[in-house]
Amino acid sequence: MDASLDQPARALTGARSRIARWFSPTVFAGIVLAFALPFATVSCNGGPVHTTGIQLATWTVPDGHPHATTDDGGSLVREIETRESLAALLTLLTAVAGFACGVTWRRGEAIASLLGLVFVIAMVFQSIDYADVTYEAGFVLVSLGFPLLIVWHVSAAVVRYRRARRAAQPLSV
Repeated sequence: MDASLDQPARALTGARSRIARWFSPTVFAGIVLAFALPFATVSCNGGPVHTTGIQLATWTVPDGHPHATTDDGGSLVREIETRESLAALLTLLTAVAGFACGVTWRRGEAIASLLGLVFVIAMVFQSIDYADVTYEAGFVLVSLGFPLLIVWHVSAAVVRYRRARRAAQPLSV
């Protein structure tokens, strides 16, 4: 077989391999960066509380002006931090872990994707009791990034499984 005919196929495989290698870490990096964007606005009594993902994950949500309170007179900021901050921190940590696994070529990106989605869903369910929650761009990007990564890793696993099956089948003559 002529080696020159095989060259374009190798080039295409190399390009696919580079895309496959860096897609997941790039999406994880995007998720981490999305935590710096506006995450949510919560309104109850008083002024609205605007927060970024980093503020939420580090328990440093700024108070609204005028002072935002819950229906029972408590601090809305403290209530938000109590309910949401742990899940936000765990979501951020799974994105950082997934990025680290991807960059160092270690296994674990798919698990980080799944855990990240679980923590995003936990944040949504914990915020259901609030009077008025508006999810902002940062939260939307995070909540779309993890399902995208899950689809990516499941499809890659299916491709690997099919290739392994084909390689294991004896050649029929």
